[in-house]
Amino acid sequence: MHLNILATTDVHGHIHAYDYIADERKPRGLWGLKNYIEEVRNSGHTTLIDIGDSFQGSPISHISTYMYRPESHPMKTAFEMLDYNGVVVGNHDFNYGYYFVDSIFRHSKFAYLAANVLRGDKEAFIPFLPIYVGDVKIALLAITTPAVPWFEHPDNIKPYTFEDSVQTIKRWLPTLKEDFDHVILLAHMGFEKDPITGAKTRHLPFENALYEILQTFPGEFPLIFHGHTHERKEPQKIGDTWVVAPPPYAEGLMHVSVNIDKNIFNIIDIKLVPSQITETPQFIEELHNFTVRYMNQEIGILEDDMEFTPVKDSDGMEYLLYIMEKYSGADISVQSFMGKEPFVMKKGPVKIKDIYRIYPYENLLYVISMTGKEILDMLEKSAEYFKDFQCEDDKVTLIRNPLVAFYNFDIYRGFHYTIDLSKPFGERVSADLIPEREYKVAVNSYRAGGSGGYLGFRVARDRGILYSSTVSIRDLIIRDIIQNGKIEQVKADNNWYFLPECIKNASSITYEPI
Repeated sequence: MHLNILATTDVHGHIHAYDYIADERKPRGLWGLKNYIEEVRNSGHTTLIDIGDSFQGSPISHISTYMYRPESHPMKTAFEMLDYNGVVVGNHDFNYGYYFVDSIFRHSKFAYLAANVLRGDKEAFIPFLPIYVGDVKIALLAITTPAVPWFEHPDNIKPYTFEDSVQTIKRWLPTLKEDFDHVILLAHMGFEKDPITGAKTRHLPFENALYEILQTFPGEFPLIFHGHTHERKEPQKIGDTWVVAPPPYAEGLMHVSVNIDKNIFNIIDIKLVPSQITETPQFIEELHNFTVRYMNQEIGILEDDMEFTPVKDSDGMEYLLYIMEKYSGADISVQSFMGKEPFVMKKGPVKIKDIYRIYPYENLLYVISMTGKEILDMLEKSAEYFKDFQCEDDKVTLIRNPLVAFYNFDIYRGFHYTIDLSKPFGERVSADLIPEREYKVAVNSYRAGGSGGYLGFRVARDRGILYSSTVSIRDLIIRDIIQNGKIEQVKADNNWYFLPECIKNASSITYEPI
């Protein structure tokens, strides 16, 4: 017998082929996969699944949740119209609060899956998806990253606890192996170590545990689908297990073809199927038009170009940090550089889509109390972003650390500091902070949860949140521009720079994005 398994992951609200920030169609979105899904389904036994982070992450999804409010969330509608069998709960699904994920669970035609999210002593969602091909029984066991409390506001996950993924598998696997012929793992997480060499990756352990899972359960799963880390990589056979990661944003799906009986699970083909550019589906046409109008709304003016870069103190980062201090009253503000590479916001009319570009995430603004020593420790963590440098005349190339994600370089406002790249990790930062003094620190909710391994922020957050905004930092920026009729530009005050002197005095500093 033959089985087709079609999988997407990390769709992040990309329903159709439209980039609302670039304001143009691009080959992405679920609807660009519709024809292929229908073609395969008509050919025989087919299971269609998503590996998590489905509902949050695009302007149309954000607007439908907070402004337009259709009867059904458009991603839920899209999944149902395409007849998805199962969707794994992703960490970003909780951004909209537990009422949202509970509603998806209770009112969807597809199975909403996660075995390691508990409500009391019971699973909060459906732990596995059973599928049947003739008399062959297959279980698709689902786990999500247990690090959700690192990322999320405590109120958004109040009823839930998140179990270690290895412990969940140990709890479920004996029963599933007894009742089913084959067990497939659906994992919203990545590899904390390289699966072949065992070398550390940039993905944090506990949040990501696929290496440990493969070591703990060798040969138990003939196939693992995974997501969360947004990696575009080839399928890989590790021991007796095929590991498959679909691309993010529904840029495509992975089609796994299997010949199967009660004793045999033979994968005969794995292929990436790219999404096609299609017209806007009718069921979201009004919402799409509303979103385009909203994103292109002019809200003010930018009088001078504004640069965003991680290689020096820049006007753009200064502005974001200024807004965070302005609306929180904090002594110090901290925000990561959010671009994959430096960019310049050109002077002229400012549209809402421009603010989505400079602040793409839906983080809240927190104020927490930290000592100077705690801040210094977090600065040393940030200083690992660049591992080395090359000085040639008055030009410098900074060399990125491949073990640090592009969004994990934090920049501070409110005190002076230097980062000496000639020194070893942990000894690079000098700052005019008083170690024992308490400072009020403005930080986004994502970093405050300890994301990226910045656990010192999590410790401070758990001591108490002094202030929390009710809207996102991006919405605060939009409000501020509307109130002032312009971006209230603040010039970089050079409160930080890199050392040694050849970097500090360089006329040009570049780096190779990873």
